Amino acid sequence: MRDLILATMLLTSLLLVGCGNDQEVEGSAKASRDTGQASAAQDSTPTLADQNLTDDGHVRSHASAGFSIYWPGGCGQLLESSSEGATDNAAKEQIYTCEHSTGIGFSVRHYHRAQTRDGLPASPVFVVDLVEHQMKRYGVRPDRQRPLEGGAIQGVEVHGVDPAGSGEVWIRGLLVGTEVYILKAWSNQGGLFENVEAADFFHSFQLLP
Repeated sequence: MRDLILATMLLTSLLLVGCGNDQEVEGSAKASRDTGQASAAQDSTPTLADQNLTDDGHVRSHASAGFSIYWPGGCGQLLESSSEGATDNAAKEQIYTCEHSTGIGFSVRHYHRAQTRDGLPASPVFVVDLVEHQMKRYGVRPDRQRPLEGGAIQGVEVHGVDPAGSGEVWIRGLLVGTEVYILKAWSNQGGLFENVEAADFFHSFQLLP
């Protein structure tokens, strides 16, 4: 736990730019651009994992990635991308992405047997580095951050805000042994942290047995 708390302090050193200067919106048309340090989507074309998300929200189980989660209503098409082999950060990466009809987006990225570029196993610092990368990518500054720990899961949660606009990004990085999950929601209009369905998305995450 101490290592995780110390790791979250790294987020305060982010170099920030305006949100409008580096927008890579992870909507249905741009899921493959969620690059991280090594894209899971470089080796495959995003495919439709489910086309029945436009009405009520649904809890979906993603067995190959080992989790279930609530995808909010109005989310539109859920896209799934997967690497065909190992990447710099994992033995395999999978990305699930959808964009809400109101302009809010959601994604989960799974790093299977995650490791550093030097081959070291995933650690809290590794997870924080992934979260930091996303913060830089969206050009937001951390407004609220806290460590997370429960059972076999430890991680960090960050609320990021655009210092020059209304954009907001909500990220949870979770470490489970050698598995890493990056949960993310974003909105250009603000109001994300008070959005009930966004909260349900994060709180509903569960590991599959």
